[in-house]
Amino acid sequence: MFANYLKTAWRTLLKDKRSTLLNLVGLSTGLACAILIFMWVTDELKMDKFFKNDSTLYQVMENRVQADGIWTAPSTSGLMADAMKKDLPQVEYAVNTVPEKNVSIWINKEDAIRVDGKYAGKDFFKVFSYDIINGSADKALTDKSSIVISDELARKLFGTTNVINKTIGFQDNQQYRISGIFKKPGIHASDQFDFVLPVTVFSDANKWYHDWGNTFNTTYLLLNPNTDIAQFNRKIADYVKQKTNNQITYRTPFVTRYSDIYLHGQYENGILSGGRIDYVHLFSIIAIFILLIACINFMNLSTAKASVRAKEAGIRKVVGAGRQTLILQYFGESTIMAFASLLIACLMVFISLPAFNNLTAKHLDLFHPDANLKLSVFAITLLTGFLSGIYPALYLSGFKRYLP
Repeated sequence: MFANYLKTAWRTLLKDKRSTLLNLVGLSTGLACAILIFMWVTDELKMDKFFKNDSTLYQVMENRVQADGIWTAPSTSGLMADAMKKDLPQVEYAVNTVPEKNVSIWINKEDAIRVDGKYAGKDFFKVFSYDIINGSADKALTDKSSIVISDELARKLFGTTNVINKTIGFQDNQQYRISGIFKKPGIHASDQFDFVLPVTVFSDANKWYHDWGNTFNTTYLLLNPNTDIAQFNRKIADYVKQKTNNQITYRTPFVTRYSDIYLHGQYENGILSGGRIDYVHLFSIIAIFILLIACINFMNLSTAKASVRAKEAGIRKVVGAGRQTLILQYFGESTIMAFASLLIACLMVFISLPAFNNLTAKHLDLFHPDANLKLSVFAITLLTGFLSGIYPALYLSGFKRYLP
């Protein structure tokens, strides 16, 4: 009987090819646009959320009073990390970092490659749970003559990741011994880098780094799980002022959760005012409206088409078809149309995804979508098919007889 329902539904859809095609194109286009947008939204919401200590990983920021208002800066003094680790019992680990962009790494200078990296304190791989493939997270950054590189960089230079204790060149004439290999940060890491050098290399070469007046450094903290963040921020509000004996009074440090900065990183006059989360909300609303319009259009066309099928319903009643049979048939037709539109939408997404990834600088993959996204798209498609079949299924199937 189910096969007969499918056969009947298929014949009915083919009978009016123009209407069927119009319905398929409208809904599938709306679904494709919504899927692309929701894939982007889902990816944005995942950024920097993968760290094992995500709930206790914080970055030190500073509100700085200037003539035109308060500027919120992500940088601090190079002395901040060690001082906070020593003075504040809430701090489990503290690490400072300095970026190093577009530097030359080589085995032979003629074959040097350009990569980005950073200088970091010895506890960097304890604060950030990047995977260490070879070497020790505890000792990788303790020697000023050592360097930790990504597995991707190791393969580019040596063709393998088994390169512990090998030497590579850095910039013009420095050389460092490889003390560790870490897995290259994934696509959901906002901070992309290929090497880490001990921050003492930078501080030894720049004596001004050991001054509370410099703000060339970024400080990250791993706090105890039971830390009250509001209370902690009140405690450190005058930290720079105290450390400089009231010589620097315009800087007010505070901490914010590291994984929140990517989406909530915009401040106005010292107050959080949004960030990329605004685009997430905006495009989510746009996707919902696109999908809603496509679904309404699909249901209207399906209902309009069903209104001319009263004669068919009456004849089926006369020859003995029960109401339940008609209800299943009409719901089956609308559901088949809805899921056919979903298949076409997936094909549209597959074709347009490379260009979409290039436009958004993402690495979205249709074959590995988020589970919530899959469930949502399936539910929306099923609901659309159900709603578009309500009129013919419940109204037309209720006819007692057909009157010409």
